[in-house]
Amino acid sequence: MDEVSAGYVLFRRGGAGGEPAFLLLQNARHHTWGVPKGHLEPGEGERQGADRELLEETGLRAADARVVEGLRQVMEYDLPHRSGGGGGGGGRRRRKRVVLFAAEVGALEPRISDEHSAWRWVSLAEAAELISFEDLLAALRRVDAWARGPSSTSPSSW
Repeated sequence: MDEVSAGYVLFRRGGAGGEPAFLLLQNARHHTWGVPKGHLEPGEGERQGADRELLEETGLRAADARVVEGLRQVMEYDLPHRSGGGGGGGGRRRRKRVVLFAAEVGALEPRISDEHSAWRWVSLAEAAELISFEDLLAALRRVDAWARGPSSTSPSSW
């Protein structure tokens, strides 16, 4: 795998009818909405990297969240070719793996890094309007289903 990232789908309960709300961050450079995640550092495990990225991007500690053990989403996709010299890639296809863990937080509010220009707690329907990556939206749908009824969607089905 050419590139590996890890992060969290953070949610909290208390929306209309008890529906979960998801934390989305808007990337300051390309303005897309996503979840707290980033590249793993050399020698870093998936969960360790996700915890670090959560702290760096939101100011929230994984210890302040209830991580849903076993609820882990892995997405793999091709990256666009880098153009110009020195960008690596050398014209070959590059693959990326993103590993997302699910975690529930209470009334905590993030303090976003300079990498992001905005944050929002949103319903799944609102997330569907903001997120442009279908795999990420599918991950939020799975967490939403689990949060509404853990007995109906077991983590092992991810």
